[in-house]
Amino acid sequence: MGCSAQELSFVDGPQIISVTPKDQGATIGFLAPKKTATSPEILEYEIQCSVPGAINMGVAVFILEDVDDLSADIYGLENGMDYSCNMVARGATDGLLPRAINSPNSNPTPIFSPSKSGSATIYVKTPEKAAPEQKPQQEEETATSVPPTNPEQANSNIVLPKAPSIKDMEVNANGNVEIIFGLPAGEESSPIKNFIVACQNNGDSTIARQTMVPAGSTSAVVEGLTPGEYTCSVAASTADGIGASATRMISVDAPSKAPEQTETAQEDAVEKQDGSEQPDQKSAGIIPTVSAVIISVLAILLI
Repeated sequence: MGCSAQELSFVDGPQIISVTPKDQGATIGFLAPKKTATSPEILEYEIQCSVPGAINMGVAVFILEDVDDLSADIYGLENGMDYSCNMVARGATDGLLPRAINSPNSNPTPIFSPSKSGSATIYVKTPEKAAPEQKPQQEEETATSVPPTNPEQANSNIVLPKAPSIKDMEVNANGNVEIIFGLPAGEESSPIKNFIVACQNNGDSTIARQTMVPAGSTSAVVEGLTPGEYTCSVAASTADGIGASATRMISVDAPSKAPEQTETAQEDAVEKQDGSEQPDQKSAGIIPTVSAVIISVLAILLI
């Protein structure tokens, strides 16, 4: 008997980690599905947003074709309405007649409301690790021989990354903050996939920026911050969720302006310019005068 090809399938769906409401839309941050030997290549992501509890309202559908970008901008939503979104990864089988394959649905975003001024990023809360139950010795020995069937019991074994260490922070002239950080201590968690770096204004919670860098990175730049006091954070994310975050405050000042030129300095510059041109003009007038005198003397001698 011949060996049949292994069926391609997703083992899980994308994992939504944050949503940032904007004017008539939002930006959704997420993690890609786990990659296995039988996972199909991701061709696109489909995002669906709806108003919770509104039966008569339709569902807004968005397609993200840049599968390497772990954030999706959605638009066309109504300001002031509450929305929740989820997403799936879409792939296809190999061969002459490929068949579409969808991943399981992601977790939903927290409920958010678009507004003209936007608002702060809302992060998905990762369930806290459940404390192990104390059982008699005999029950423990029995339990070790049987895999747990209760999902909550299985999730209690999840260990999320510890907080990275923020080593340095610098602000450049454009208001961008560069954060240099160290990797989390310990290796108890699943492999790190990304680092989520965010800065939020301490005086105005609607002013917030975030970025995401891949595993192995030790620095990230958060762009577009206006002057003010900010609390910046760095957290590692794995396939199981987002770990503890390290935070540090930083002050972003207004960009420095070049000193304005005074009227005296402008007049000095004009005088220098006039003085530099004046010798050329005088020289131009002296040359024809001397030539005329020489010609006159030669004419007298010849007579």
